Amino acid sequence: MRVVAYAFLALAIAADTARAQSPALDAAVRAMGGRERLLAVRTLVLEGTGETLNFGQNHTPFAESRFEVTAYRRAYDFAGKRWFQDLTRVPRFTTASAAPQRLRIGLDAATDTVGYNIGANDVMARATAQLAADRLHEFILHPVGFVQAALAAGAEVSEESAAAGVRRVRLSRAGARYSMFVDSATSLPVRTERLVYQSMLGDVALVTELGDWRPVSGLQLPMRLTQKYENLFTLADLRLSAAQVNGATGNLAATDSVRAAVLPSAPAAPAIVVDTIAPGVWAVAGQSHHTIVIEQADQLVLVEAPQTEARTLAAIDAARALRPDKPATLLINTHHHFDHAGGIRAAIAQGLTIVTHDANRDFYERVLFPRRHSIQQDRLAQNPKPMRLMPVTDRWVRPDSVRRIEVYAAPSDHAGSMLIVYLPAERILVQADLYNPPGPTAVNPVFPFAKALVETVGRRGLTVDRVVGIHGRPVPWSDVVAASQR
Repeated sequence: MRVVAYAFLALAIAADTARAQSPALDAAVRAMGGRERLLAVRTLVLEGTGETLNFGQNHTPFAESRFEVTAYRRAYDFAGKRWFQDLTRVPRFTTASAAPQRLRIGLDAATDTVGYNIGANDVMARATAQLAADRLHEFILHPVGFVQAALAAGAEVSEESAAAGVRRVRLSRAGARYSMFVDSATSLPVRTERLVYQSMLGDVALVTELGDWRPVSGLQLPMRLTQKYENLFTLADLRLSAAQVNGATGNLAATDSVRAAVLPSAPAAPAIVVDTIAPGVWAVAGQSHHTIVIEQADQLVLVEAPQTEARTLAAIDAARALRPDKPATLLINTHHHFDHAGGIRAAIAQGLTIVTHDANRDFYERVLFPRRHSIQQDRLAQNPKPMRLMPVTDRWVRPDSVRRIEVYAAPSDHAGSMLIVYLPAERILVQADLYNPPGPTAVNPVFPFAKALVETVGRRGLTVDRVVGIHGRPVPWSDVVAASQR
C-alpha cells in the first residue's frame, strides 16, 4: 500500500517561510495575482458544467463515450486541509439507466487522512486508505495549491525548459513530485502534472490543463480544467461558471463515525466458488464477475480475466485445480472494458494466449502490454512474458475431439469489440453484459443490449438452450428473447 506522509499540505503560509528557486514560478506568482494574495487564499469554491469520460467503459478502447456534467461544485479548504466534490452527470450513451448520477467524494486531512464517499442514501462511508492518499494530491493539482505548496518551507523547487516557450517548474516534498508548466509569454500556468499508477495503463502522467484565465477577487484563475491521462484519454473537461475565493465552503469534515471506521490492513483474498455448468464446463464464481472454464482434450480454455490481477490469478489457480493434468493455454476476452480485462496482464504472465476482438489489438499491443509498471510492479512486471495475441475479426473456431468452441464477434451499443462464445454440443452461449439476469427485487428492468445479442445469434444460425453470463446465473435462452422484446 502506498501511503505517503504529505507534510507540505500543512501549507505554512507565513510570508517569510519560503523562497522561490524558479524564475518561472516567480513569474507565474506575479501573473496570478502576487505572493501575498495567493498565500492568503484559505478556501476556493468552483462551480460549473462539462463532460466526463466513461473511463474504462468506452464503446471501443479509444472511443469518447461521455457523460454530460450538469452540475459541478468543488470546495477546497487549503487552510483546513479538506476538499469536497459534488458532481451530477447524465450518460450520453446507451445504458440500462439514463437517470442522472450524483457522485459525492471528499477528503478530510485536518488531523489524519480520511477519504470519504457519500452514497445515494446520503450516508457517508470511509474510502480506502489508498484512495485517501491519492486524494491528498488534489490540492496541488490546482495552480493555487501548487503555488502555496511551492512557497511553503521545505519545498524543493527547480525548473527546466519543457518545450518552445514553456518552462517546467518541478516541485518535490516528502517524496511526492509534481510539475507545473508555465507559458513564457503570459507567465500563466498551462498545466499541472503528476505521475500516478493505473492498473491498466501502468505509470501514467495525470495532467490538468488550465485555460480560460479570468480575474477573480484580485487573482487570475483558470475557468476551464481539462484532466487527462497523458494523450491517451481525456477524463474530464470542466467549464467553470463561478469561482469564489475565501467564501463559505460548508461542512467538509468527515463524520466522527466515518473517522472512527477501521479499515482492513490488507485487501481481502478473492472469493472463489466453482459451479458446474455442464460436464467439462465450470463457472469460477464467488464475486460479481465470473471466469468460465471449458475443458478440451488436451487443454483448458478460460473465458474472461476480470476485475483485478488478484481475482484473475485466483481464477486461473481454481481452473488448474479442476484438471491438474491439463494446461490452461487460452484466455478468451469478451471485451475490453476494464472490469472484464483487468486481469489480462496477469493471464499473460501465466503464459496464456489472449483471444480478443481485432478492434482491441491496437490498445493491447500499444498500451496495455508495453507500458511500464514501476510505481506498482504487477505480476507481469515481475515475471515478464511475451504477449501472444489471437485477434478475431468475425469468427474463430477451436475444433476438438471432446468439446468444440466457437467464438463470434457480437457488436452492440455496449461494446463494438465484443466476442461471444458458443459450445455447440452443449448448446451453451457464454456472453458478458449483453444480458444480465435481474435480481428477484428488480422492478421493470431494462435490457438495452439483449436485442443485439438475439440478432447476432439468429444471424449466426446458433441453437442456444442456455446462456451463461460473466455476471449472474445461467438462464434459459427464452429469458433473453423475452428481454429483447421489452
